[in-house]
Amino acid sequence: MSKILVADEDAGALEGIAAALESAGHEVTRARNGGQAREALTQETFALLVTDLEMPVLKVMDLLSLVRAQPNPIPVIVVSASGSREERRKARAVGAAALVERGAPHLIGLVREVERLTQQVGGGHG
Repeated sequence: MSKILVADEDAGALEGIAAALESAGHEVTRARNGGQAREALTQETFALLVTDLEMPVLKVMDLLSLVRAQPNPIPVIVVSASGSREERRKARAVGAAALVERGAPHLIGLVREVERLTQQVGGGHG
C-alpha cells in the first residue's frame, strides 16, 4: 500500500498508530519528535504524514511548512488528545487534511482517513 510517516512523542500512541496502519498493509516509518520527522521527510518519500498536534524539538507548524514546501506536498493527519473545537481550529490553521482523536477507540477512523487521503493522491509512494 502506502508509505506513511508517523510522528508522536508518546511511545504508546506512536506504536498503536503504527501497528494499526501496518495491519492495514501500510509501510510505516516512526519518528519520536519533530526533528526526527523532519529528517525522515528530507531523506525519504512518503504518501502521508500522521503527526501529533503538539511535538517537541520541531513544532507541528514548522513541520507542516516543510511538507508544503516540497514539490508534491503530502496530506497531513493531525492526532490530538481531545479533538476539541480549539484543537480542530489549530489543525486547520496548520493546514492539516484531517484531525483524529488519539486512542484505541479512534484507530479505525484514523485508518479510514489514511485510506481516503492516500487514494486521493494516487495510492502513495514508496
